[in-house]
Amino acid sequence: MSTRGWVPLFVAAVTAVVASCARESAPSGGPVDRRPPVIVAVEPDTFARVEAGGGRIRVDFDEAISENPNTGILSQAVQVSPRTGEVEVRHKGNALEVSIEGGFQPGVVYRVTVLPVIVDRFRNRMLDPFEWVFSTGPDFEPNAVAGEVWDRVTGEPVPSMDVFAVGDDSVRYVAKTDSLGLFVMRFLPQSRYGLSSFDDRNQNGEADDFELQGLGAPLDVGAADTLFTSFWVMVPDTTPPQLAQGAKVDSSTLRLTFDDPLEPDQPLDQLVRGLFRDSGDTPGVLRALHEWEYDVWADSVAEVRAAEAAAAAAAEAAAAGEPPPEPPQPPGGADAARPDAEVAAIEEEFLPDGQRIPERSVVLFLRGPIEGGHLYTVQLGTVANISGIVAEESEGVIRLAADPRPPARDSTAVPDTAAVPDTAAVRTPPDTVAGRRR
Repeated sequence: MSTRGWVPLFVAAVTAVVASCARESAPSGGPVDRRPPVIVAVEPDTFARVEAGGGRIRVDFDEAISENPNTGILSQAVQVSPRTGEVEVRHKGNALEVSIEGGFQPGVVYRVTVLPVIVDRFRNRMLDPFEWVFSTGPDFEPNAVAGEVWDRVTGEPVPSMDVFAVGDDSVRYVAKTDSLGLFVMRFLPQSRYGLSSFDDRNQNGEADDFELQGLGAPLDVGAADTLFTSFWVMVPDTTPPQLAQGAKVDSSTLRLTFDDPLEPDQPLDQLVRGLFRDSGDTPGVLRALHEWEYDVWADSVAEVRAAEAAAAAAAEAAAAGEPPPEPPQPPGGADAARPDAEVAAIEEEFLPDGQRIPERSVVLFLRGPIEGGHLYTVQLGTVANISGIVAEESEGVIRLAADPRPPARDSTAVPDTAAVPDTAAVRTPPDTVAGRRR
């Protein structure tokens, strides 16, 4: 073969090898690796005392790891607390190398956490976070601050939130919430700490108006204290609540929905000052209820009606000489009637701090029937959202959906017009001639 013939083949083969090396993939052949990567060594070591001014941290794994974590980016996979400078994370085969801008600061206990987002080349993920501490001077105080972060609107735990503790020396210690919204900080210097949390979506290190955020109660942390705290976060709101829509609950009950979650315990006696239809009469407002108050009322009515129906069925059975019927099962089956199930249902209505879960709607009882398919102007008095922002007076226009039409008449039920009517059964209207009354 001439040189001209084998050179292109050689170039193509080299190109393929280089491309395969540049593209990360699981190695082929042999048994499939299902074990997650495990950390086998760290530098500085756990509880080590190091000189200030360094700044190199190394984390060794028992196998090669991927440079692409399971979620997020590599720089977010390792958390260094306190934050004394920008943190850079580099991938080194079976290790991670971490550097801190400005190096290790004097007089600081550092806590390093490798989050469980690191995966190997088979995409097996670390099972749990790995954490250790080292010091540039101070002793290791055996204390801990743990807590939960939850959503002010739903009461649900909020994962992956940065939680900060700032002491008297203004050093900012940091932790991240897990999937249950829980966090923990250990080996903090004795101090009074202010707690805060926010979802740093744009990674600028500051709480922005569009990000979940909140403040916890200050804590005095001693040398051997173990403290637990709980606080909420929400997206800040700077505008008062506004009426968004309305809907009929029944012929004389109206539900108003706002664009903000409302303060669940505010009085509603001055909520609606007027209700006007675009044409025709409008019934007045008898009473306004929070959604949770309406649910309590509806449940009590349903219980009374069920009791009346059961009593009527028992009386009918007794009159017929039959045994009384079995009482109907509660919604959710027999287990729903157990006390622990009732307690769980009640707890779902409240936030972790004991406040009611806020809702966006209120229900109006009207003095008469209301007709769908019309525009209604609602004049509102005082109403506040959960941020404490109050709308003193406002006005909203809602359109109620048209009332459903009665079902079409079944043509098969219409009498046969070809049949000869029974004239004997037809009564002649009294004193009529040609359809007119004399």
